[in-house]
Amino acid sequence: MSRNPLSRASAHLFHAAHTGFRFPTPRSIIKRSVAVTAVIGLLTSGISLASTVNAPTAVAAPTATPTGSIAVTALRVNGLVEPLGIPGKDPVFSWKNESDGRGIMQTAYEVRVATSEGELPQANVWLSGRVNSEEQLNVVYDGPDLVSRTAYAWQVRTWNNAGIRSEWSAPAHFETAILDSGEWNAEWIGGPEEGDQMARWTDYTASIDFTMDNLVLGVYARASDVSNAYMWQLSVADGTPKLRPHKKVNGGFSLLEDKDISQFVSLEDLTAGVHNLTLTLDGSEIITLLDGEEIDRRTDSSHARGYIGFRQVVAAEGLENATVRGVTVTSPDHGVLLETDFTDGRNPFDGGSVTANGLELRAPIETILRSRTAEPLLRKEFPVAKTVTQARVYASARGVYQLSLNGTKVGDQELAPGWTDYNKRISFQTYDVTNLISSGINAFGAMLADGW
Repeated sequence: MSRNPLSRASAHLFHAAHTGFRFPTPRSIIKRSVAVTAVIGLLTSGISLASTVNAPTAVAAPTATPTGSIAVTALRVNGLVEPLGIPGKDPVFSWKNESDGRGIMQTAYEVRVATSEGELPQANVWLSGRVNSEEQLNVVYDGPDLVSRTAYAWQVRTWNNAGIRSEWSAPAHFETAILDSGEWNAEWIGGPEEGDQMARWTDYTASIDFTMDNLVLGVYARASDVSNAYMWQLSVADGTPKLRPHKKVNGGFSLLEDKDISQFVSLEDLTAGVHNLTLTLDGSEIITLLDGEEIDRRTDSSHARGYIGFRQVVAAEGLENATVRGVTVTSPDHGVLLETDFTDGRNPFDGGSVTANGLELRAPIETILRSRTAEPLLRKEFPVAKTVTQARVYASARGVYQLSLNGTKVGDQELAPGWTDYNKRISFQTYDVTNLISSGINAFGAMLADGW
């Protein structure tokens, strides 16, 4: 801790900005006499003469006696004002000293912690006793273990280098979070799990209206991801209309056939106007229709379920570009899985650009249907029959969330719970919602979205 004097400014704000910097301790000037000898060489008569000049003795500057009171303000715990939901392990206290004098600095402090403001005089949790130290930033709590989900009050007083002791500061507060994972009795809620949602995408018919803007339209089907799927291409890259069905396993493509379909559609027709490609996947059978006419039927069991999507690449012949005007996917067991013509401006896929013409696919791009499991809107009503004196909410998400109670946003955080590796650790937040609860029926709302 640096030994900078205080006027009305805060000592610990300065320290925070100048960590590691140390002012030299003020000292009075050391009295000393310095003899300065000047040697003058005289050639006259070969005689050398020396004269000695003594410098005057320096006079010591008068030492200022520090005067002035000291007051303690701006109490913080773990760097936060009145925090809710702190970890229970060794919280740290910080404060500022203010004085109306010059040359004033802290020389000692005393901290006391209690379970309420009324218990502070007895310090029924911890009393540090007087500690001779200038430290006022990150003073470590050294009392008994804190209790989970418990509110505490605390105060601090300090002594200055004039021997004056401050009054106890105004009480400040902090509250512990859930400190033991065994105390959690909540369960994860949200939309359907990824596996449950994809299970609906087994047997279905996908109808796609499109324009072939250049060379190729590539369609993914039963795509569990962009590395594992069927990929059907309508191509005019070599000047002949062709159907080129592929299967993709762990990122590797296998061409199933390079099929000439010029008997069904001409080059000129396929590259002009809007067409429809329909894929029906029923077990291992895959049926392909172009503008309502069957152009291919085959069996393959490489992929059992997955979404639809699109793939356009930069080929040797040029850019593979297409525009999708509309997509409808229906399942015999689950009804309509997807229906969009993009006129609402929304893109259900994780790539491509929605324009007035539809979903523009400009090479290079690989995109599949966006999973909706991370984006549900949740609502839960609950009754309150008694007067509520204190209410807390402990919340988190495997993604990001925003919580509301009776239509009012809970807390002031954005993109909670913040970045972590969700596979290793998920943070949670503590909210005081006492003033948001009313008698009768209350309702929580939550919005969820993809995380980091």
